[in-house]
Order: sequence, then C-alpha cells, then structure tokens
Amino acid sequence: MNGRNKRWLEQRWDKRQPERLAHIEKKKEVNMKPDIHVNVAEITPAAQLQLAKGCLELYRSILEMPSGREKLDAWKAAHPYKRKESNHEGS
Repeated sequence: MNGRNKRWLEQRWDKRQPERLAHIEKKKEVNMKPDIHVNVAEITPAAQLQLAKGCLELYRSILEMPSGREKLDAWKAAHPYKRKESNHEGS
C-alpha cells in the first residue's frame, strides 16, 4: 500500500513517527541523569535529621552484608569524593 492510498490520519501518523521517537529518546535521557543535586539550605532541620538517619542506616546495612565492605570500597574508588572549598571562616 503506498502513501496515496492511505487515509489522511495514517499519512500524518507516519510523517510524525521520527518526531515521536525523538521525544521518547529525549525523555529517556532526562530520566537517566546520574547526578542528583539537592539544595541543603532549603531542607528543614527535621528532614535533614531524618535523611541523616536513613543514610546511616543504609551504610550500616551495607557493612553487615556479606562482602559489603568490599563492595562499598569498590564504589568509593569508582566515585571519588569532591570536597568543595568552604567560604565560612572557622569558629
């Protein structure tokens, strides 16, 4: 069946297919971003405490797993910590 015999909607659908596919790929790229940035200044003290407790609980559960220490060390080696310079003066 060639393009002349198709109805108008089918022709329009076929013309827009590359646009639809590009939109899907772009959405996948947005969802796959590995970097997460959180503005700590906007988090309430109660939420900060809850987040810290959760992180500590996760860290301890990883250490309790068989070969957890090795996996954690491997992850740390693959993701080096980047310490930012502090602009405040020490007390």
